[in-house]
Amino acid sequence: MPSWLCGGTLNRHLGPTSEVSFTALSTRLGIGMANTQRYTESQRPQGTDNLFVAWETLTHAANPA
Repeated sequence: MPSWLCGGTLNRHLGPTSEVSFTALSTRLGIGMANTQRYTESQRPQGTDNLFVAWETLTHAANPA
């Protein structure tokens, strides 16, 4: 990675991302996802990765719409 691009540092971690998909599939569509539910709840509250994912627990947890 060139030093002029992103300060020369690459972080391949997306950060917290399970809340949106879990809510969509489990809460909205009624698909049983016991393992994903355990993982998602253990990561709460999910914060931000300072990119495009921000505060998923606040915006998506148990949101039926």
